[in-house]
Amino acid sequence: AQARDDHPGHTERLAMLMAVGEQRWEDALAAAEVVALSAPGDASRWYDLGAVRWQWFLSSAEASSVNAAPRTLLVSAEAAFSRALQLDPRHFRAHLLIGHVQASLGQMEKAANSFRACIRWGGNSAEAIKAQAGLSQL
Repeated sequence: AQARDDHPGHTERLAMLMAVGEQRWEDALAAAEVVALSAPGDASRWYDLGAVRWQWFLSSAEASSVNAAPRTLLVSAEAAFSRALQLDPRHFRAHLLIGHVQASLGQMEKAANSFRACIRWGGNSAEAIKAQAGLSQL
């Protein structure tokens, strides 16, 4: 008898985390997309997809310059975080990272609103503290 997989995308999520740790961005993104599509109603899966895209953008920016990093990573990260927030409007981690993405895209008012939402839903979390710092830098 074959074991039932109660967590679709679990193996791919582990592969994604390993690839992120090793900065193998193409592999991480491919795994994150499988994970998100394996449970399309799970906000945390879409958050993971957005986070991989955001981290890849940051890695690209460090390697060259922010202006040379692919803008498509920002746009696609924003789309993934937006999907996560459609599914769970209180996902404060998604609010934090979409705020950073929006600021990087020059959308300062949207970024401010996202940081405020993170602060509202994040309570005393580290993410809420980071959102406060992000808000003060706009």
